[in-house]
Parts: sequence; C-alpha cells; structure tokens
Amino acid sequence: MNRTRTSTLDAFGLRNQRNRIFPALSASDGSTLDLNFTTMGGALDSRFTFTRSTTATYINSSGYVATMAAAATNDPTKARFDYDPTTLAPKGLLIEGSATNLQRYSATFQTTGSYWYSTAGSMTNGILGDAPDVGTSQLFMEPTSGTGAGLWQLNGTSAGLVASTTYTVSFWARTGFRNKVMWRCDGGGKDVGFNLDTGVATVVAGTFTNTKMTAYSRGWYRCEATWANVNAGGYPGLFTATGTGTTYTTSYSCDGSYVELWGFQLEVGTGASSYIPTVASQVTRSADSCNIGTIAPFNYSTTNGTLFYSGIITKQNSASYPARIGFHKAAPSVDIRVFSVLTNTSDMIFTVNGTGGEPQKNLAYSLNTAFKAAWSFDVALSTNKLIANINGVTGTSGSTALSVTNDPTQFTFGQSGYETYFPCGTIAAVKYWNTTKTAAELAALTA
Repeated sequence: MNRTRTSTLDAFGLRNQRNRIFPALSASDGSTLDLNFTTMGGALDSRFTFTRSTTATYINSSGYVATMAAAATNDPTKARFDYDPTTLAPKGLLIEGSATNLQRYSATFQTTGSYWYSTAGSMTNGILGDAPDVGTSQLFMEPTSGTGAGLWQLNGTSAGLVASTTYTVSFWARTGFRNKVMWRCDGGGKDVGFNLDTGVATVVAGTFTNTKMTAYSRGWYRCEATWANVNAGGYPGLFTATGTGTTYTTSYSCDGSYVELWGFQLEVGTGASSYIPTVASQVTRSADSCNIGTIAPFNYSTTNGTLFYSGIITKQNSASYPARIGFHKAAPSVDIRVFSVLTNTSDMIFTVNGTGGEPQKNLAYSLNTAFKAAWSFDVALSTNKLIANINGVTGTSGSTALSVTNDPTQFTFGQSGYETYFPCGTIAAVKYWNTTKTAAELAALTA
C-alpha cells in the first residue's frame, strides 16, 4: 500500500503533513497528534465521538447562517465547521457551551404576549426577503408618523433580565433608508450605536464592552455589545437613529425611513454565541460534546509533553474553570484534567496535573481575536515545571514537585460536567508532541 504524505503550509503557518490513510502515524515534525480543522473538508473522521442534543447554527461555506441537525447519539457528521462570513475562509471546528436566547420571536419581533412592542407612534413592520439565512423572515422597522425614532422595545421582565448580571445583545441589521440603529438598556443611560454604512460601533453613553460589527454578504452586519446590567426587568430597546459620523440622535421627525432587522439574541455572559432562533418560547442550545476516545497512537508521555492550540473564542466563561482542549482521564461524572488548557474570564490557564500538584500558568487572551498557544512540561526540571506561550508572550509556572501518574484515556474539546461554562468559538488546529519543547521553540510555534 502506498502511504502517501502531503506537505503544504496551512493557514496557521504549520506544516500539514498528516498521513491521510493512517492519521495516527507521527507527522514529520514529530507530533503524534496533528489536527487541522480548517482542512478537514467540513467533516470529522471516525476517531471522533460527537454529540449535541439540539439543533445549532453556524456560518456555512457560502457565508449564510445555516442550521445543523441535532446529534442525539454519536454522529461526527453533525459537528459544525464555521466560515468567515465575509472572506468565506474556513475558521475551524465550532465548539460551544450551552446558551439560551432569552428573547422570544427573534426573527419576526412579534408583539404577541407583549414580548415586543413599539412606542414610536405609528410603526409599520413587515416581512422582506434576503435575510442572512436566505430566508424571508426579517423585519423592517419603519416609523411613519410623529416625532421620535422608530423603537422596538422588549419586555425585560418576560425575558428574565435580572440585576448584577452581564448580558450580551446581538442582532443583524441592514440599512434601508435609515443607516443607524442604537441599542439602549438598563433603564436608559446606556446607549451603543451601530453605523450600517461604515460598520463602526460607537458607545454613546454608559459602559459597554466587546462592541462589534461583523460584516456579512448583501450589506448585513451582526451587531454585538456586552453590558453589566444594574436594573432588573426594564424595557431595553432598538432605536432607528440619525446623525453624522459617530453622533447618534434618536429624536427627529419621522419620515418613513427604516432599517432591516433579523436574528435578535439576548444571552447571559460576555460575548455572543452562535444564533439561537426563537418563536413563542426561549430556546436553549445544548453544548457540543467532542472527544477522541482512543489515544494509544499518540504515545502519551507522563514525563514530557507539548501541546499547541489555535483558534478564536467569541464568548467567555466566567466560572468553574473548564478545560478547553486537552488530555483527560474519564471519571463517572466529569473528566479528570491531565494536560490541558482551561479558561476563565480573559485568561487561558495552561496546566498539567499530577500527584505532586498542578503547576499552571495564566496568560491573557482577547475575545474575537485569533490566537496561537503552546505549552510544555518536564517533570525532571527543578524549576519552571510548565512553560506557556500565547501569541508570542511567554510565562512559566513556579517550581512544584510533580509526579504525573495520571494516564489519560481521551482527548477532549470542552469538559463534560462543565457544559454550561466552557466558552464558545472555533478551534483551528491542535498538535501534541510527547517531548518537551523549549521556551524558544514554543515562541516560534505561536509567532
């Protein structure tokens, strides 16, 4: 049999020399696990176990919002491979924790049940074609008379808004004859504007984080913003607005101008996850469960090791320190972390776990920004048991006596038992070496 290897540089500057017939064989760089999710052709192979109990959306290779069926039982074909909506470049495997869209009628802004309502005098809404999912379900917001911007408000009480909680709003918008829309929340005094001509988000009042506009085809933008909610309930809303540059005015004589809206989402946490459609009820998307259960071909070492991981995180977790990727030892309810990277708020926590302790190093990452991370350990070292690097920034753990006696049984993406907490985003590439790379070598991997 001809065991042909290919040799090309992938999008992450890594040499992709994976044996396509026998993928367990080592790559030419010595790695024994070599996964490039941007070149897999949109399908996981038979090594992977994958489940997700609900449908979920992703951006397909044509740049549209598409729906993937649930994988109630193991079905790797139901994994989602995400694409950049503008360039159509593959971003990798989309792995997300559980999230809930708190707002009903996310595509039609229907007023049934007082979940949405207008206070802009005479408001006209209607259905147009050409939505971001190529459906016909987006709404146009058109104030037709009176003074004051067009406004759709949501009932914060019915959505379940509570005080002292961080929320992220996201929605698609496109200019009709009005080119600005503004989100106002928390009883007023917190406003963020979105310019549908320039794709620039501007904080008008109050404090927001992660304000973002992502361009889609046909003039659509997905608008996002995160804020720390102070007032329970309330009536946050979307305004049409006017103004030049970064100024936003929501009081003007209505002239029938409108904006187009689709795909409204309100979720707990920092950052927006993939779109969760709703109608009469709130909807929860379940977490993706993905792992490789047979790791013997990777020749895992309990004394030396190096991992590499690249991707983008779009929604942070803020509790429970779940593992994002790594080697685990299965337990009855959760996985015992052995050699992995955890996340919490804005930090990646690189760690190796053993009977003598758990040396770790925290390094910051940025939401919605591509990163490369690499980390290694060597139990023979008397200091710096673990060395980590993310996007060229190096850090080392303190000296810790370590005997890594935990032999992992699987390689996991996310961590079972922590599905509500692990972050959302795409995984582009993962590599493992059963040797220890130096700080300089780790820096070269992440450059």
